[in-house]
Amino acid sequence: MPDRFYRPELDALRFVAFALVFGAHALPSRAGFEAAGIPYWFWGPIIGLKEGGGYGVDVFFLLSAYLITEILLREYRKTGGINVQAFWIRRILRIWPLYFAFLALAYWVVPRIYAQNFPAFHALAYATFWGNFALVLESNGVNTVAGILWSVSIEEQFYLLWPLVLSLFMRRFRAICIALIVVSTVVRAYLVSTGVDSVWSIWGNTITRLEPIAVGALIAFELHGRVPELRNSLRGAAIAGGLFIIVICGMFFPKEGPTAMIVYPLATVAAALLLLGTLGTRIRIPHFLVYLGRISYGLYVFHALAILIARQQIHVAHPFVEWAAQFFTAFVLTVLFASVSYRWYEKPFLRLKERFSQDARPARAMVAQ
Repeated sequence: MPDRFYRPELDALRFVAFALVFGAHALPSRAGFEAAGIPYWFWGPIIGLKEGGGYGVDVFFLLSAYLITEILLREYRKTGGINVQAFWIRRILRIWPLYFAFLALAYWVVPRIYAQNFPAFHALAYATFWGNFALVLESNGVNTVAGILWSVSIEEQFYLLWPLVLSLFMRRFRAICIALIVVSTVVRAYLVSTGVDSVWSIWGNTITRLEPIAVGALIAFELHGRVPELRNSLRGAAIAGGLFIIVICGMFFPKEGPTAMIVYPLATVAAALLLLGTLGTRIRIPHFLVYLGRISYGLYVFHALAILIARQQIHVAHPFVEWAAQFFTAFVLTVLFASVSYRWYEKPFLRLKERFSQDARPARAMVAQ
């Protein structure tokens, strides 16, 4: 019997990560609340959730690193090695079909309907998985529903290199992860000290976003295939603490400037708390949350387009009602687009992916952006 690794609670966490990112893009701005005359005590925490919701990508990074490392370690323990080529093929079949289809949609179709600016330079960068660095070099004027896929570039860079690193340096695993954290911190400190004030220079830079990846990998390594045995009260405290840290980061710590030395490590701590609080829970996860987590890659890919459509098509006199209607409509459209894509477009590739599976591989797709 194959040694399967599938935890439905991590599908739920994957949806939480998406929900944070969705909130960051779909919730109204601080200026919008102020213009509507809504008191700060009401919208302050919501703005914290909006500004902090972007750290949902850190949850994705950490969760991806944990899951990928777990599967590679299981394969290594079982077979004595890692089939790097098979791993790459599985990742290609999971990520590339939807990714490139959406890039084509964003480049050729969406600009004919809505005002968009997706320069050829950036489109090429996204198509070759260094779109995050293209934004580091030049982000002004770029306005595209594909912009959010910068994080996929970081994920793909991780998928390319990590199995090679583990194959060659498995005995130095801890040292490598600690080195990644140190390098990320040092580079971020250098950028801050030299006055680099573009948020993308840190936010979109692979080197300065290595912490959640390294910590996620370390968690997989230290657990040795087990799950944390924690009381429900501790799990609840970890999850609440992780979400609280994210809101506090959004309320009080900008992503650029000196606070960048604080906020990114805090976001990694928050992501780790969410993972440790969720992994191994005996609480029954509702089926709809598991399903939404399973399609979260599509949710992530489509949500900016859904938000654009909702904001362009829905206009109501009262601003608060308009925001609520746009938010709800964008979420429904996102789920609809992702569900259709998963059922009729992605699944054939996922079935093909099974041909390149390893006995130690999880039963389902492990990573979604």
